[in-house]
Amino acid sequence: MHGTPKQSLALFLAIMAIAAPSEAEAQGTATLGVPRQGRIVPASQITTLASPGPSSPSPTLPKATLGTPRKTPASCTHVETNCLEKRFAATTQPVCYAQAREALQLSREVPIYHDVYKPQSWEPYIVRGSVDESYLQGVPGSNSFHTAGTGPAPPWDWFNRTVHDTGLGQYFEWFQIRNTFQSDHAFDEFVSPVTNPFFFEDPRALTELRPVFIFQNTPRGNPLFRGGNIQMFSLQGRLALNERLSIVVPKLGLIAFQPDPPSPLGDEIGFAEIIVGPKLTFWRDDAANVLAAFGVHFEIPAGGGDVFQNTGSGAVVPYLTLGKELLDNLHFLGAIGYRAGFDSDRSDSFFVSLHADYEFYRIIYPFIEVNWFHYTSGGNVLAGNFEGGDLFNFGSTGASGEDIVTMGVGGRVKILGEELQAGAAFEFPLTKGKDIMDWRITIDLIWRY
Repeated sequence: MHGTPKQSLALFLAIMAIAAPSEAEAQGTATLGVPRQGRIVPASQITTLASPGPSSPSPTLPKATLGTPRKTPASCTHVETNCLEKRFAATTQPVCYAQAREALQLSREVPIYHDVYKPQSWEPYIVRGSVDESYLQGVPGSNSFHTAGTGPAPPWDWFNRTVHDTGLGQYFEWFQIRNTFQSDHAFDEFVSPVTNPFFFEDPRALTELRPVFIFQNTPRGNPLFRGGNIQMFSLQGRLALNERLSIVVPKLGLIAFQPDPPSPLGDEIGFAEIIVGPKLTFWRDDAANVLAAFGVHFEIPAGGGDVFQNTGSGAVVPYLTLGKELLDNLHFLGAIGYRAGFDSDRSDSFFVSLHADYEFYRIIYPFIEVNWFHYTSGGNVLAGNFEGGDLFNFGSTGASGEDIVTMGVGGRVKILGEELQAGAAFEFPLTKGKDIMDWRITIDLIWRY
């Protein structure tokens, strides 16, 4: 080749720019609002598709199930550019997908990124899962291949809509109710936190019943309880309207306490206040194993006055919760929120909760959790400089500026996979100020759909 070095370098760069696939093609980069962006699959997980026989001229394509990427043959000897668009005559050769890149890119169901036929160098590659409603609900995907955007569009149906619009249409789908009410199982490797159970919310859209039992010992130096015990039984409920939108009821139950002498209180039991609100999972990317949700809790003071569950007119609690998986078995969750009373009777507070767990065999999850409550203003009900954490809102006049940080250690066990789980944690304060917690044991059981 003749020419200056600059001309040769420019020609080389131009050829490389044309030949190399874009980063989005090579990595299947996830974008906000687009579900199921896929995972990197090693060659060890690729299985060979059975060869079609004389009685079945059209090959049976692999189906997708929830959380499982589609699989392709480990080797190809039959090469045809449009092999997925044509019916095959009887052959003993396996069907090859490597040369069907153009056809696969047009399909919304199994885009597979290959540029050349290299049967010995198929590791790793990216398989994107189906984004249709059946896939998100765990139903095996369709075997039909089609060009995106073709075919008649179904009518608008808030309970069963399968149209995938471009632009802002995908965001409107976040609020469409799906009549299966199934939990989002695309992130089953995560587990829900245990401590701070009424405000530390899982970022996934879940359908479940979760009884929670708390046994808490109070400090002897607390002027109200003088070292007694507190018990709380709550039946939590969550309903996934789709894979992003859910309704959460984290606090509904009974609370009791038995203070020690010389406490001014006696033994009491009564209904707890109610907490309810919506949650929207706005970031949902299982390629990067990241998800985040925004929600709002409403604290309804409908409980008993003898157990401090009817303070003021209630409160609103906006919060943000997120999750991230690292190294396939290390998981992090975090939540941040603010409890703002509707009147001056209640104390206002800011909270942060953190969770880290390590997975063993998809069954056992030991974890560490940390919770921080900071009171930004006191109430007008109780003369004191302490508050009740996640159990009470006393409306203490001197609570402003008080902090309590606690640590919980424990574990969760998946007894029957996602359907039945149990968790337990032992929690204790890290700060000098203990409010009403000397130590606490929290136990829960989850039935999840």
